[in-house]
Formats: sequence, structure tokens, C-alpha cells
Amino acid sequence: MKTKIIFSKWLIMLILAAGSSEAWAQSSQTAAQNLCPGTEPYLVTPGDAANTFLWTISTGTSGVDWTITSSGTVSTNVIWANPAAPVTYHLSLTETNGDGCQKIVSVDVTVNPRPDSPIAVLTQPTCAVGTGTINVTTPAPGAGITYTVTGTSPVTAGVTNAAGVFAGLTTGVYDVTTTNASGCTSLASSKTINAQPLTPAAPVAGLTQPTCAVGTGTINIAAPAPGAGITYTVVGTSPVIAGVTNATGVFAGLAAGVYDVTTTNASGCTSIASSKTINAQPATPAAPTAVLTQPTCAAATGSINITTPAPGAGITYTVTGTSPVTAGVTNASGVFAGLAAGVYDVTTTNASGCTSIAASKTINVQPATPAAPTAGLTQPTCASATGSINITIPAPGAGITYTVTGTSPVTAGVTNALGVFAGSAAGIYDVTTTNASGCTSIASSKTINVQPATPATSAIWHN
Repeated sequence: MKTKIIFSKWLIMLILAAGSSEAWAQSSQTAAQNLCPGTEPYLVTPGDAANTFLWTISTGTSGVDWTITSSGTVSTNVIWANPAAPVTYHLSLTETNGDGCQKIVSVDVTVNPRPDSPIAVLTQPTCAVGTGTINVTTPAPGAGITYTVTGTSPVTAGVTNAAGVFAGLTTGVYDVTTTNASGCTSLASSKTINAQPLTPAAPVAGLTQPTCAVGTGTINIAAPAPGAGITYTVVGTSPVIAGVTNATGVFAGLAAGVYDVTTTNASGCTSIASSKTINAQPATPAAPTAVLTQPTCAAATGSINITTPAPGAGITYTVTGTSPVTAGVTNASGVFAGLAAGVYDVTTTNASGCTSIAASKTINVQPATPAAPTAGLTQPTCASATGSINITIPAPGAGITYTVTGTSPVTAGVTNALGVFAGSAAGIYDVTTTNASGCTSIASSKTINVQPATPATSAIWHN
């Protein structure tokens, strides 16, 4: 605190009167001062500016407790040092005129100690709180003690309180001082409130969904890229799964569900969550059910007709020859005709792209058609009006039958397993054989002759 002492009018008049007095020295005392360390100006109005002047201080050591800046003038600055305890000094000015007469004016000055610069603890802004706090710990709060915080960069008005706690401080540099009960203020402690650490943006992540072959998915965080102090966390929210944290941003082996994905930067600030969903593994269809149409005597190839699953959106069917190997054929109808004899794998693929295990189906070899039969004939005789057809090849056997059909004149076919057809009237016959597979040979044409004529001899008669 700066104090200017201006001696009262009566004291000035006393000095002027003393200039013409014959007294060797005359003294007067100004009211005592209480102040704090620092520079204080002092001045008097002299009796005669031509006189000589001398400022003196009766207590203390020059340069340690006080310093008079200009001792031989009517005004001076005194630099009061900081004492450990209150110290009272006697400051006087002696004015001497040409006759050697003196006037001494004085004042008692008590200099109170300045408190030490305060010690303060900082609470910096956090990811969640944008302002900081200065908490003065030394000196502790007490009677007459106050604390002041003043922004210096940027400049903000000082705030004073008796608690020493200054919350809600924005980013900047602050001077922190304390003032004691004597009104003396400490030198400032400079404290810096940092900028609030940045909260990262919600991460950007790509998904690899489960496939028909792999039951789990992967979350791969693309932004922010991995870097010093950056970590990533994935937490299952539905169903709830404990969080997993790493520094790569790749989270494989994730079961189906909803996940919150966050990133934490080097300042310890965590982003808001990005919600990502790992789908359920697509279902693999059951092996298909199929009906076979085997080759016949007339048709050399077979068909596979898939009945389950029924055709539908996104469903396809594939038939692949395995023995012998033939390239797979795929369609959406499930009907595969014109298949040569062999073993086939039959699969179905659903709308998710999942393919069933294979059902193995066999198309048989086309059954053989027998050769035209060989038959012997017994023609009608003079005594017998009908003939016989006797098939010799193929010989009778399991499943083999023979058929004789009149073609000229037309007569209904007769079938048996012996190959012997007696009582055949004159005419042309188609002779066929059918094997155990039901295949019928081409026909052998056989002709039963007309019975030979008996001579028309008359009866014996006599004249």
C-alpha cells in the first residue's frame, strides 16, 4: 500500500516560524503510519528551499530494511523491505538554514510483513468438465486472510474470497495472491488452467458378419486410426457382454448381438458410442429331398426332381456328378433331366447363400433291350391244321416272357413264360421277348403256313 504523507498546515507554519527562531533545533511529530513493504513517497513543504535537508531513519540497516532514494531533498521515496515481523521505524527530515538553526520533522512508520506467495493446488478441466479450480492450501484460511485470483492471459477481473477456493475458471494464466490481516498482499503465484481436453468423435467401424461357415463376426475400427495413447472398447449391450479394450481396433470372434463401440484418446477422454450389430449366423439348409426318374428301355437318361425345399425366392439347387465327375448344374426349379448314369451330389442354397450338405443320388444304367428272339416253327400238316412257334433264344428264365401277336390276319397277342405257342392258325406273327427289366425286343416275323390240301379222290365205286 502506497501512502503519501503531507504534513498538516500547522506543521508547515511551524517550520516557517522556525526559520526566524533562534532555537538551535525544533522538532515535531506526525501521526504514526502502518503500511506494507514497498516503495512509499514522503515530502514536506520547506521553510526555505535554499536550506539544506537530510532524511534519516533511526531503526534498521540501509539496503536491508529500508532504502532512502534521495536523502538530501524535500521529497524522497523510501523502499521498505519485508520484515519477518512488524517493525517500527522513525523517519525524520532535518532542515538546516544558513544560521545553523534546524527544524526536525518526523513520523513513526510501522512496516508489517508481507505474506509469502500462496501455494495452490490445481484441478484441471476434464473430459466432462470444461473449467478448472485453484485451491489455495497455504496459508490456510484464518481471521483477516483473503485470497485473490486475477486472470493475466487473457486478462480477467480479480476475484477475492476468504476460502481460497476458486472454481469455474476458464482456460488461461492466473495470478494468485493472499492478503493478511494487516492488509499486506503477497507476491503473485502464477497458475495455468489448461484447455479442456478434446473428446474424440464416435468411432467409424466396418463389420464382417458371420457367414455360413463362420459363426462369429468382427468389428474393425477404421477411424480414428491406431496411435499413441489411443484405445478402443467394444461392449455388448444386447445381450450384455463385458467390455473388451485393445489398441488395434480389431475385435474378432463376436457373437450375434448389439455392441457399443467407443474410442479413448491419449487425454483419457472417451467418445460417445457407435452402435454396431453383429447378425445371427445365416442358417444352413438341410440336405434336399429328391425323387428320381430312372432311365427306361425307351429313355437312356434319368431325372432328379428336388421336392424339399420347395422353390422360393433366393433358393437354388445344384446337381454335380461325382462318379463319373461332371460339372455342377444349378437352377431354381430343382428339376434336372437328361442325366446320364452315375452318382450325383444334390445340394440346395438358400437366400443367405448357405449351401446344404449333399444328398447322394444314383441314376442307374439304362436297362438292356433283348435281341429279337429265335424261334422254330412246326407247320400245319395234312393231319394237323395248326402250327406251333417254339422260341429257343432266349431260353426261359426269371422274369423273361414271350409274346406272339398275329399281324396278318391281326390276332391278339399271347404271352407266356415257356416260349411255346401251339395251335397257331395260318398267318404272319410278330414274336417278341421281354426281359426282367421289362424291355421288349424287336419282333421276329414268323409265318404259319396254310394246312396242305388233301387230294379230292372220289370213293371207290364199281361198275
